[in-house]
Amino acid sequence: MRKRERILILVLLAIGIALIMFGGAHGGRTVEGTTLRVVSIGEERDRVVSTLTLSGTLKKTIPVKGPLGTTIVEVDGTRARVLSSPCPDKICVKMGWLEQVGDYSACLPNRVLIEMVDK
Repeated sequence: MRKRERILILVLLAIGIALIMFGGAHGGRTVEGTTLRVVSIGEERDRVVSTLTLSGTLKKTIPVKGPLGTTIVEVDGTRARVLSSPCPDKICVKMGWLEQVGDYSACLPNRVLIEMVDK
């Protein structure tokens, strides 16, 4: 094995370890009591539309009006997602379920942000 190959392996190993450590420190699955915050992102200031403490029995949809129309946020127990949005690319919908503290989804064209935050 050449010196360059050894260095490359060590660098990749260090990156892998750092990713594992960051992932472990960043959180795990959501637990009851985690907070979901739904924010309408305005040009001058943000407006919190809803703040929910998540629990296993909670089922709810939250409509959020934006410049393109209404974005629908679905809450199912201790997870949440953007169910539908009038934006063209639907990236926020494709993000899927938010299940960990630190997860977020944003619909920038419709100016909506949902995020999982610590208690």
